[in-house]
Order: sequence, then C-alpha cells, then structure tokens
Amino acid sequence: MDDTIVGISSSGAISILRLSGSKSLEIVSELLSSKNKLKDREICYGKIVDKGVEIDEVLVAFMKSPKSYTKEDVVEIYCHGNRIIAQKIMNSLVDRGAKIADRGEFTKRAFLNGRIDLTQAESVYDLINANSEKSIENSLRNLNGFLRKKVQKMREVILNSLANINVVSDYPEEVEDEFFHRKEIESLLTEIDSLISSYSTGRILREGIKVVIVGRPNVGKSSLMNRLLKSDRAIVSDVKGTTRDIIEERIRIKDIPITILDTAGIRDSQDKVEKIGIDLSKKSIEDADIILFVLDSSEGFTEEDRKIMEIVKHKKYILIKNKRDLAYLDQIDGLNFSATEDEIEIIENRIEKLALDCDVSQEAIVDNLRHKNLFVKTKKSLEEFLQSDAPLDIASIHLSQAINSLGEIIGEVTTEDLLDNIFQNFCVGK
Repeated sequence: MDDTIVGISSSGAISILRLSGSKSLEIVSELLSSKNKLKDREICYGKIVDKGVEIDEVLVAFMKSPKSYTKEDVVEIYCHGNRIIAQKIMNSLVDRGAKIADRGEFTKRAFLNGRIDLTQAESVYDLINANSEKSIENSLRNLNGFLRKKVQKMREVILNSLANINVVSDYPEEVEDEFFHRKEIESLLTEIDSLISSYSTGRILREGIKVVIVGRPNVGKSSLMNRLLKSDRAIVSDVKGTTRDIIEERIRIKDIPITILDTAGIRDSQDKVEKIGIDLSKKSIEDADIILFVLDSSEGFTEEDRKIMEIVKHKKYILIKNKRDLAYLDQIDGLNFSATEDEIEIIENRIEKLALDCDVSQEAIVDNLRHKNLFVKTKKSLEEFLQSDAPLDIASIHLSQAINSLGEIIGEVTTEDLLDNIFQNFCVGK
C-alpha cells in the first residue's frame, strides 16, 4: 500500500475526489492555488491550476494519518459536479504520481490498516445499496460494530471452552466434570440458529422480492396492479386478452422492496401473440417469490382456474377473490377484494406476512450470504464437537474450526481472494 491512490467518490451537484496515501498532501499542494496552507481537519478554498490553466474553483479538506477513513493521509477535493471537470482534475493528480484506485480500495485500506473489521467494510457497501429502512438500520448498526462485537463474544465463549479443555487434559484430577462447557456451547448454538434463520428475512429486506399477479383473462389482474401501485399503470378493459406482455414496476409494501408484475391472462388460445404472453406469464410464475392468484367471484372457480392452481400450488401464493361487490365465492378460501372498495391494505398485510420469516424488530438480522454460510459452518463444527465420542483434546479440533469460521466473518482469518471478491463490488471511490 505504498501508492497514493485517487478516485471520484461522489458525483452530483458537487463531485468529490479522494486521495489516500503518504503523498496525498504533496500532490494536491502542487495543483492548489490558495492564499491558505492546507491544515489538518480544516477546509481550504482555492483553485486547481495545472500548467497555468485554471481547471475549477474548489474546496479542499486534509485529514492527517491516522485520524482519517483509511488511517493514511487523506485529501478530499470538492469541485463542481461536472464529469469533465472532475476527470480533468483526476488526470492532473495522476500526472503528479497518484494511482487510480481499484474498486473499494479506500475501504479495503481502512480494513487492512485496522480501522474497521470486515463486517464494517461490507456494511459500507450494504448501506449504499440498501433498499429498505430496516436494511439501512441493519447496515448502520454493523457499521458501528454491532456484528463484530457479537462475533467476538461468540469466539470468546469457544476460546474459554478450549482453555477449559486444556485444563482437563493437563490436570484431570482438578476437574470434577469434564463437560462443564456444554451448556455454554448449546446456548451459543441457539443464538447462531436464530441468526441463520433471520437470513431469509434479511435478504428480502436487502434485495426485495418478486410478486407476480396471475389469473384468467379479465378477472381483474390489472385493476389489482393499479391499486397496489396507487396509479393507473395497467390498461383496464372488459375485452379479454388486453394484457399481452409483462408490465413490471417497483414499489415498497410495509418497507419490503417489491418488483411487481402484471401478466397476460392464462387460457387456451390460438392467437400467436397472446400465446407468447401466456408463456411469459408461466415463466414469471417460476421466478416469483409470491403469486397473487386472482379469481372472478362472479364466475366461480372455473376449469381454467383449476389448471392455473396446478401451476401455482407449489409456490407461495395468495388467492384473491376479485369482484366481491358482484358475488361471493364462499366455497374457496382466499381474500375478498373489489377494485371499487378500499381493501388493498388487507392484501399488503398478507404479502408482508408471507414474505417475512422472522420478526423484523429483532435486533440481529443477517442479510449477507457470506455471513450466513459461515454461521452455518460454525454451527456444524459446534454440533460435531458436542456429538463427538473422541477424547476431548481430539474433539476440540471442531472448536478450533468454529473459531476460524467466526474469524472469517470479521476478517481475522482471511485470504487475498476473499478480499478481492468482497471489494470488487464496490465503486472506485469507496
């Protein structure tokens, strides 16, 4: 990490160029024309001038090592949010010895220099890409070290058990019960189980779900779509087969990011164009997390409805009996709905209940697949330790494996390939 790196970390009305490394101050000072000298933790006004040509009017901040994001000397340049201007400043900085940063290299340096652990580094990316308030809350908590502290406490429990096993091995006459550590390990397994179980909900809050509206032609799918969107996005008509293509929109229901699809009515058809739409509808069902299967209450449960039910019954689905104002379909269990009445919240509540597998108010929710997989490995190692018939000093190898798995979560055990895989998803300036 001898190089001084530079990247555009933000663009908009104002662009921010960030440098990190031992030559950051020297490089920027060569370009900055200002009455004031750059001082630690002060904002300096000036102009970026290269070879006598003014590039832009800027503000510059200097943060001296180790009290910076990367624990290195960091300089940030705030210029007008024009991509051409930002790129010209970047080129001038590179001409004077700065190296263009790799993806996520600033955060990677913060990790390698010990300012943050790996879960905090990942939470930077998660926070930027969060799609729900709960996901933002979870990312902020991990950025402040919540998951790191939890994992460290788990490692301490296992390390204490290892230390106790060493006592059993070295001084067996001084220990009354060699299995005194079992209770702590079992308690730890319960906690890990809860974290693993929370992943499904965490993933949904982070990435969202796909909800697909299906049914026969003209049963009210497009009306339902419009009510969920709270706008007239889909064409509503008495003519069967109006929707022939997939209509896709993004919404949030109860803080859940949702991609919602209105599909072509499924029926036997000889129309080539309509058949393409029907095939797309069936493909959408395969990819869906939740199906909204719409029936027409005024026509009862038809043979076409039965065929659609055979397609959707293996998925999570909500049966919606539309046109409740015209007739009741009491023999079929489902939600009554009418586009002419305000009942959409009932459907929204059912979507939330079906989507989330755990209480979103619980403090610890795992939304990172890498973390979940490592918790699964930790659980397996602890279970193998408890179930082992081998002598304690031999069985304890499973405890060491559990410690290593937890260490991978926070980055105390890591590889260059792992770090590359994590930070390649970042943008250049982060």
